[in-house]
Amino acid sequence: MNRDGSPMSTLSTNTVHRKKAKGPTVKARPPSTSAARERSGSPLLPSVTIDDVVRSLIQENAEMITTIPTLQHALETKEVECDKLRAEVHALRQELDAVATNMTSGTQAMSHLQAQCQEHMATIAVLKKQNEQLQGMLANHEHHLQSGQGQPRTARSAEAAATTAMDYLFTPLVDTMIPRVVDELQCLFTAERAKPKDVLAVRSSVRSCRSSRTTSAPTSGG
Repeated sequence: MNRDGSPMSTLSTNTVHRKKAKGPTVKARPPSTSAARERSGSPLLPSVTIDDVVRSLIQENAEMITTIPTLQHALETKEVECDKLRAEVHALRQELDAVATNMTSGTQAMSHLQAQCQEHMATIAVLKKQNEQLQGMLANHEHHLQSGQGQPRTARSAEAAATTAMDYLFTPLVDTMIPRVVDELQCLFTAERAKPKDVLAVRSSVRSCRSSRTTSAPTSGG
């Protein structure tokens, strides 16, 4: 009887191969006792274990989530303060431009008044020369009158003409021109003395604005 063709030989051979295919068994690792672990209790992840490290991370994340609204509110407050400071800086720049414009116009007015003053001084010099000439003419007529070389009517008429000419020349100058020049110069000097105070006030407000920005910078960074 041939054994290779029997079904028993085939059965025994398959059994041996089946045992070899199983291979060695893997032993399960015992749970580590270094850190205390526990079940998460979540229905989504019931098999996840939580240790102290994971618990501390969860607590830290919860604290960060609670601080986010506070930080957002502080950021919005700082943005509002920055907008106010920008508006103040813009207003101060406009004031500086206005002061610079006023100083320029004041300088132009000063140069114009200086030119007018020089013209008035030249007019006064001419009038002084004419006055000296009239006084010389009057002295000559008086001398002729005293010496008897001239007629009384002629001397009197010359004296009256000289007096009328002096009144005609000097009365408008004394009554109108000189007070006008003095008033204009006083107004200009008063305005020029008041302008540097405005500049100093604007500079002080700029410095206070810069100091407020430097003091608010550490709080926004913290």
